[in-house]
Amino acid sequence: GARVLPGGSNIHHAPTPVLSLAASAGEIEIVQTLIERGAALEETDENYEFGNTPLMFACWPGKIEVIQTLIRAGANVNATDNWSVTVLMHAAKRGSLSVVEQLVKNGANVNAIVEEFEHWERFGDEKIEDPYYGKSVLVFAIEGGNPEVVEYLLRQGARVNQEEVRPEYYKSAMQ
Repeated sequence: GARVLPGGSNIHHAPTPVLSLAASAGEIEIVQTLIERGAALEETDENYEFGNTPLMFACWPGKIEVIQTLIRAGANVNATDNWSVTVLMHAAKRGSLSVVEQLVKNGANVNAIVEEFEHWERFGDEKIEDPYYGKSVLVFAIEGGNPEVVEYLLRQGARVNQEEVRPEYYKSAMQ
C-alpha cells in the first residue's frame, strides 16, 4: 500500500507527486527523505497531459544536487513524458549546460528523437498538431538558445542530419 509520512500525507497518488514537487523546488533533504521512504522515482503527473517524472521536474530549475540524488537512486535518465520528450530534451531546451552534462555522463541518449504522440484521446475530438514529433535533442537545444549546450551535444556525438523524420523542423530550426 501507499506509505504515509508523519502527519498523514500520502507520498503516492497526489495530483503532482510530492517527489516531483520537492525536486522542482530543489529541496534536497526532502527528496532524500522521500526516496528513503519509497517514493516512486518514475511516478508522473498523470493527472495532467504531460506525464513528467521527478527527474524532469528537477531539470527545469537546474538543481544539480537533486538530479544527482535522483540518478543515484535509480531514476531513468532516458525516461519520456507523454509526448515522448526525454529528460535530456527538457534539459537541453532549458539551456543549462551543467544539467545536460550530468544527464549525458549518466547515459542519456544524445540522439533521441520524439516519437509520434499516441494519447489523442486526452483531447477528445480536438485534433491538434503534435508540437514535438520528430524533434531531436539537438533541435531542443537550438530552441533553448544556449550555444554551449549545442556545442557540447555535438562533441558528445549528436547527429546533425536527422531530418529524415520530420524535415520541416530541421529547416526552420537551422535558419
